[in-house]
Amino acid sequence: MLKFIGDAILVKFTDRKKAQKCSNELIDKNKEFKNLKTSFKTFSISIKIVLASGKWKEFILGSEKRADIFLSGNIFRAIAENEKNIETDVIKDIGIIPSTKYLQDKIKVNKLITPLSFLPIDLLSIASEISFGEHRPVSCLFIKVTGYEIENPDFDILDNFFLNLMEIVEKYQGFLQLTDNVQSEGCKIFILFGAPVSYGNDVFRAVQSGIEIMNIQEKYKSLSIAVSINSGYVFAGMIGDERRRKYTVIGDVVNTASRLVDTLNPGEIVVSKDVYRLTSRYMEYKKIDSVKVKGKEQEVERYIPEEIKDQIIYEYSFIGRNEEREIIINNLVKGNRFIYIKGDAGIGKTRLIDEIEKEIVLKDFTIIRAKAESLKQAYGIFAEMIQKMSGIEESDSGEEKKNKLQNYLNKFSGEIKKHFILILPILGKILFNIDYQESIYNQLSPEIRKENLLDGIRYFIEMHIEPICVVIDDFHFSKNEDIEALNFLSRTLILLSKKKISFFISSRPDSRELTTDKKIDRVEIELEPLCEKLVEKLILNILGGKPLENDLYNLLLSRTSGNPLYIEQFLLYMIEKNLIVLKDDSWIRCSAYREDDLPESLFSIILARIDQLQEKIKQSIRLASIVGIEFKEDIIEKIMERNVHLELQSAENEGIIDFKNRLELEYIFSHSLIREVIYESILNENRKILHRLVGQIIEDIYKTNIHSNSPFLL
Repeated sequence: MLKFIGDAILVKFTDRKKAQKCSNELIDKNKEFKNLKTSFKTFSISIKIVLASGKWKEFILGSEKRADIFLSGNIFRAIAENEKNIETDVIKDIGIIPSTKYLQDKIKVNKLITPLSFLPIDLLSIASEISFGEHRPVSCLFIKVTGYEIENPDFDILDNFFLNLMEIVEKYQGFLQLTDNVQSEGCKIFILFGAPVSYGNDVFRAVQSGIEIMNIQEKYKSLSIAVSINSGYVFAGMIGDERRRKYTVIGDVVNTASRLVDTLNPGEIVVSKDVYRLTSRYMEYKKIDSVKVKGKEQEVERYIPEEIKDQIIYEYSFIGRNEEREIIINNLVKGNRFIYIKGDAGIGKTRLIDEIEKEIVLKDFTIIRAKAESLKQAYGIFAEMIQKMSGIEESDSGEEKKNKLQNYLNKFSGEIKKHFILILPILGKILFNIDYQESIYNQLSPEIRKENLLDGIRYFIEMHIEPICVVIDDFHFSKNEDIEALNFLSRTLILLSKKKISFFISSRPDSRELTTDKKIDRVEIELEPLCEKLVEKLILNILGGKPLENDLYNLLLSRTSGNPLYIEQFLLYMIEKNLIVLKDDSWIRCSAYREDDLPESLFSIILARIDQLQEKIKQSIRLASIVGIEFKEDIIEKIMERNVHLELQSAENEGIIDFKNRLELEYIFSHSLIREVIYESILNENRKILHRLVGQIIEDIYKTNIHSNSPFLL
């Protein structure tokens, strides 16, 4: 098998008779897969087989880090064109496809490639432990590459393009799913975001990746590139047996993304309506004509991503947090404070920071702000601070970065600036890879370089006009080096500087503990969910002052537990998917409404937390989600046939579950939505099997006291 391409398989035979025999047997075998009954509907699987003979070339593109097989030849174009025009459950033998002579000197084979080079790191770590498929939201990015000769491609250009592409994919934590060469023209490359591991903001990273991929086209003028991105729910998992297995995603989302790229001209990039809906808060878009694609009754809306917004634009008023806001502003005004706010994802940490920033700007504060992200390297937070203040762009050359830094420095004077200038060649090299003439960087040990870097960041902050507020959002994504740097900076700037300098940090409660010097005035605030009165106010704000029907309001209240982001995403999702409608001055459910519907954005945010767990822990909490919102350890142990205490303890440490009764080893999911996401990710057929197994085990364990444990059997 050369390629498994989602809904297609490309197989190579050295014996034509065997290929014909295999084709006939496949057609016969497929007769068993007709009129298959499921809980959703009855369906049949159809196949088409195109049989062709000829010559082609196989390249290995990439490096020992990540590689893929690239196929090239007229035979693949012929297969693609004929597949479109034949009936289902038919074999079409198109005979021998002529080919021109290949230029052998363009074929390179001296690559340090191992079998592991063909698997992404994320998959390598979990492939042996993946036990079953799952239902999860993903973002699919398709790149259509044309412009090269099918019969005699320029290997060097394609290889360099692929290596460049893999750098971008790795940067945004994507996953090379496949290279599909069975095309009428060129090839398609499928990049996946959100599987096998989610990072919570998978859709936005896909868009960022797509824009950067389009920007490298200038380097490969002989190639033409187009990009499409779609987002939604898929089946994801390993398929195959012990001889040949592959991680794949299957669903309408993938097919639509693939067909969308076929509607584009070279040099174009578009996203679907769902991608637009999930990222328009952060990205400027231009709507273009909708198009008809195969498999869709309605035309597919298309949007061109133009640029990332400088600021998040909030559509709704800021609700609540008056007490917290007053405490934080009063302490910032006093100066020399370390303010640390903690709260779950979506609780409103970033929005609170934004609102406070608006107020302290009016009090003439200098604000130096950055955001920790899983994508950032060590010290990337502090590089972002300097970038933002000096106007440096990632695309700038080393010389341009150097000039912008110098121009920014020209605004300052004094001893602190002089200290910073002395260290600038070392800081510039580490954070921005800028080379300075006569720099002593190469003569310094790694430890001395780090000391100079931390001093440089300190002087950069300190040379600004006071009062100064250093803001770092989402510090739970920080690296160990960032934590060490923050400890140094807070100690030296708050305790030793003559200026009024404060730090304002946000993080999630289940992250690593952030310690500070005991002499520092530290203010720690944990943001709680909104009370019911504020939830009602937020709902009215989002729904234009019109209330939800009572049953729906109560359901939303119980599912979101006062989390502002969850409330917003649920309401917007229900409106955009036409699940609720405004009637007689209130919002009511439509016939399409289903209680188990979950917005992809929330699914991804929660799934990102689950994906960070070890596979054995995930298996235990998947099983726990079958039992219910509450579960007992002995039930999980009996089914898993192993001691799961340490696994559940790890899940509790990560804030996924909480103890309800320590003596009885009884647990409860920390949020109903966490349990819902885990439960909904399990495929329907697997759920049925697990429900039956759980019921049998509970009856067996509690057969002498079945009535008091009946809630577990509901």
